[in-house]
This record gives sequence, C-alpha cells and structure tokens, in this order.
Amino acid sequence: MHCRGCILYALARVQIGGAAAGARLERMHAGPNFNDGRFVNALPTNTVSPDKLIETARIYLEPAERKPRKPGNV
Repeated sequence: MHCRGCILYALARVQIGGAAAGARLERMHAGPNFNDGRFVNALPTNTVSPDKLIETARIYLEPAERKPRKPGNV
C-alpha cells in the first residue's frame, strides 16, 4: 500500500497545461479571481494535503465506501 500512496501523491502534484504567457496571462491577472499575484477560488474548496492523501485514497478505494449513503445515514 505504501507504494500506491507514493504514486497517488506524485499524480496529485502533476500540473496540467502549460504556463500562462502573453495575452492569456494578462487576462488572468485582470480577472476577479486574481488577488495579490495568486488565483483565488470564488468558492472555498476542499483540498487533500499530502499527509491525508493515503487516508483519502483508502476511503475511495475500499468497496464498502463505493455506494452512496442514504440521506440521514451519515
């Protein structure tokens, strides 16, 4: 399981797409979600920190957790 965790961690850190430049970068900086040189999501999002990645992967990979729970059975 340790090796799988390393693979999941590495995959989670892969950047998709290339670096923005030129007109695209200018549009990004002018957008409402760009603040103090960083992109800020309009809505809060949950992220998985590296130390919780293996635990989170287990939750999604275990067969018992694959079926949605019924409302009220949280």
